[in-house]
Amino acid sequence: MSRLMSEAKPVARRQHTCDWCFSKVEAGQRYRTLRVLDDYGFHTWKCCLPCLAMAPKVQKWTWDDEEGMSADDFLEWAHEHEEDPDATAFLVRRSTR
Repeated sequence: MSRLMSEAKPVARRQHTCDWCFSKVEAGQRYRTLRVLDDYGFHTWKCCLPCLAMAPKVQKWTWDDEEGMSADDFLEWAHEHEEDPDATAFLVRRSTR
């Protein structure tokens, strides 16, 4: 089971990669970062704001309390909901990484 240790929406000082869509978060852009503790140690999770906004839809569609949501969950959700503008935008971001 994971435990959230900290959460923030900083402005990037350098380029980062979204852990859900793999698009680039450029310096000067806001993104979300989570610091999580699990059985394997500390992990830092980063995501772009469009993925953060889409996360409740993916969470509602599939959620595993033990593992959380993965990039594969986002991709599967997007393919199953291609009529949703968020899904279309996700697929575009993921294909242009």
